[in-house]
Amino acid sequence: MRKVSHKVKCGFLQGLPSVALDAFLLFKAHGGILHRRAEFPSYSWAGWRGGIIFDSSVDTLDEWLPHQTWVVWYKRSPLGTTNLVWDPAARKSTPIYGKAYAKTGKSQILNSIVPHGVKTSRTAPTEAISLTARTPPYPLLQFWSISLFYKLGEMDVFAGTCSLIGIDGKECGRMALDGFEETTFFNSQASFEVVLLSGMSPINIMLLEWNKGMAERRGIGTLDNDKVNNGFPPGPLWKEIILG
Repeated sequence: MRKVSHKVKCGFLQGLPSVALDAFLLFKAHGGILHRRAEFPSYSWAGWRGGIIFDSSVDTLDEWLPHQTWVVWYKRSPLGTTNLVWDPAARKSTPIYGKAYAKTGKSQILNSIVPHGVKTSRTAPTEAISLTARTPPYPLLQFWSISLFYKLGEMDVFAGTCSLIGIDGKECGRMALDGFEETTFFNSQASFEVVLLSGMSPINIMLLEWNKGMAERRGIGTLDNDKVNNGFPPGPLWKEIILG
């Protein structure tokens, strides 16, 4: 990774190229079910055992990154200090994707997704956050995005996949579940929280499990664009996420 980083003039965060972080967060299981590797963060492929495949629908990053993403990513050190994962001001010196990748935290796609009345202006991290969970040795991701709640249905226990069910009882999207065989998290009959990551048609989402102020990835999937308002209370919310 050091060799690749030097060649493309792009840093890496826990195995993910920082300049295209939005795309590389969309990895999923390939040919099996992923199992958690706790020494590394759940947002990285390094945090999982099993075959990995990246979302092939994101095929033109220099177009997709500036127009279909909105999250301003910060990395939070074990000491609690925050810094941008990748500074858009450095894009001129980055030969891949950098010229087009200039997010400001709001984009045309976000404005088309967000329900009326939900304010999305805040993107800066909250510094004075005290985690009651044990602070891991790796950096956390800290960011703001839209949080929604859905129930899980049509679960395939062999493939670790399911559908997302809205408050009207209809399917809203699909989800590939991570660590399915090693947790009781999915046994709940309550609604589950997902966070919007990027705009496609459908929308890319991540399933979250919270533990003492820190979230972990429990699945990756897609949500139909017209189902954002079909979730369960209390969403949709513009919410700050700390992801380990």
